[in-house]
Amino acid sequence: MKIAAVNPDGPHPPSVGAAHLWLCRADHAIGNATLQARYKALLTSDELNLCERIRDTRQQHSAILTRVLVRTAISEYNSTEPQDWRFTADARDKPCIASPDSTLRFNVSHSRDWIVCAVGEGFELGVDVEYCHPDRDMLRLAKRFFSPKEYAALCGLSTEQRGDRFYDYWTLKESWLKATGLGISGGLDSAVFDFQDDGDMRFSTPAGNTGYHFNNWQLDSSYRLALCYESVARTTVSVTIYQTEPLVKIWVKNLAERYSCSRQNNSGRQCFSRKANASSDKLSR
Repeated sequence: MKIAAVNPDGPHPPSVGAAHLWLCRADHAIGNATLQARYKALLTSDELNLCERIRDTRQQHSAILTRVLVRTAISEYNSTEPQDWRFTADARDKPCIASPDSTLRFNVSHSRDWIVCAVGEGFELGVDVEYCHPDRDMLRLAKRFFSPKEYAALCGLSTEQRGDRFYDYWTLKESWLKATGLGISGGLDSAVFDFQDDGDMRFSTPAGNTGYHFNNWQLDSSYRLALCYESVARTTVSVTIYQTEPLVKIWVKNLAERYSCSRQNNSGRQCFSRKANASSDKLSR
């Protein structure tokens, strides 16, 4: 069963100039034995065995739900049923579709209460969601993992501002590492973000690899969400955000966007603009 059967006017396949984010609460269907059984039936025996090795009940449920989210999300774009997808890893060890043949690209992230899957067609993308832990030693982590310029910028902020900026940095960096396939081993300091006094933000890398765009949202009061995607003819990708209960329903979710890529400056560095806050949800039928 595909969600489109419940939502006939729901998602359409993402074009070269569009990306979709799929959000799912990690505690969805906990205690619903019928729905959990349906979810497990969508996985391969290898996937299910891997998930069932996880002893913690909630973590096991999240692992299963993450795989279900990917399968049900990408099934919204063609006639392939969720259980029929097969996955592999590319040369960079980045998960991708093995069969059936597809130009869809996806990336997933999970942090405590939220699971997120990003889907695009014909271009690479990476997504990161992070719980904004108020007691994290941000300056210690920034000094170790961020660039000297970013660390200095954090030191100059108030405690409240520092928390916001730290998770802007962290999610943007992780989304870029995932989009490029470098992974966390590529180094969080390999992408440098420079927030300007006029509200713009600039992105650069030591190798000059700036052919990517970014979006950054406040998911709720405790979570930050970032998307990085490969430039497509130097255009900004249109992003639609859905929240879903897999095999049950989908609705469009409008989030407060913090920053998004808007243009490229003369030096070749990516520039971004701060967005006004606006947040509302609406059902997509």
